[in-house]
Amino acid sequence: MNISNDIISFLFSFRKITLPGLGTILINRYSSKRNPVKNKLEGPGFYCDFQYDKYDEGLVNTFVEFISNKYNLDKHKAESKFNKYSLELLNDIANFGNATIQNLGKFSRKNDKLEFNFSDIFNEIIKNSYPEQSLVAVKRNVIKGNENIKDNNSYKSHSKKKNNNSNNNLIFPLIILTIASIVLICFLNCLFNIFNKFDTNSGIKAATEDTISSNNTNKLSSDTSEEFPLDTIENNSTAQSNDSLNSNINNNAEKHSNTDIITSNNAENNSTDSTTNIKTDTIKKISLDELIKMSPELRKSYEKSCIIITGSFIKKYYANRMIKRLSKYGYSPYSEKFGKFHRTGVIFDCNKKPLNEFLRELKRNIEPESWVLKWN
Repeated sequence: MNISNDIISFLFSFRKITLPGLGTILINRYSSKRNPVKNKLEGPGFYCDFQYDKYDEGLVNTFVEFISNKYNLDKHKAESKFNKYSLELLNDIANFGNATIQNLGKFSRKNDKLEFNFSDIFNEIIKNSYPEQSLVAVKRNVIKGNENIKDNNSYKSHSKKKNNNSNNNLIFPLIILTIASIVLICFLNCLFNIFNKFDTNSGIKAATEDTISSNNTNKLSSDTSEEFPLDTIENNSTAQSNDSLNSNINNNAEKHSNTDIITSNNAENNSTDSTTNIKTDTIKKISLDELIKMSPELRKSYEKSCIIITGSFIKKYYANRMIKRLSKYGYSPYSEKFGKFHRTGVIFDCNKKPLNEFLRELKRNIEPESWVLKWN
């Protein structure tokens, strides 16, 4: 049996190796240290002790003594034999019987033929260490003691010619894949431009058909959608909501076109509270994040009604998606154009539930999709 030094080195890379019925190999490693005699930094090293159950000559404490006694060598020659990871010693361990080496494999003898089966853990390590070659080829070279696999670099040089041939075969498919990727990117870019053009011209009408459709949510009429697209809604204006509420608006309110009415989601309940009909210049706006962190004393001024800003988005698509999310949970959505951003929010009405409870519910439902503003 001939096993390469690469396998022996791997064997001694473990801290503790137990050979059933024979003994235990203990490896103690140390990192780089300074040699006081040579006054220079030396690389990492290790020493090894071998403690086995019983031996014919008696109990032996160290691995070097074991080699010295077995081969009748002095200590210096025994250390030299140890440093070379004696193949004879490994054969002797294998000849002891069915020797199992932890994390490496198992020796077995069948009809005077010595066999070694690698463990699953070692197979994975071989795959990671030599990804260029198949596991079968690595095993074959390892068992034969091939010198080309002492380390990763030499093994790569050993298979360089084979890899070069493989790389040449991959050039043409890579060229085709690159061209196909460029064409796909151009196609997607065209679709994106078309979508943006359609999205800009459609206004809030398309958004309301898809996003504001909940039973508990106000519906925008088609006339209002065309008159107030999302791109043109300014800081102090919002779309009118709920057909049932429109019937309650008096004729005087219709004459003032510069003042829109924001209503809460429960307007259809015919509530008599003052928050049912709210003008934009009388209702307070505040971000969700700031309202949550606010002290209870300061929060009292918002307990009746307020517009809670949940996010500000550069693209209208994401603002519409936030509106849809708010509508999904039965809130009264609010939107406005804020500079270059599309700002979304929700109208709070104390008739539905307390503010603290509403904040916890709102934060839980919309926080994953929101970009919360910090207000001064």
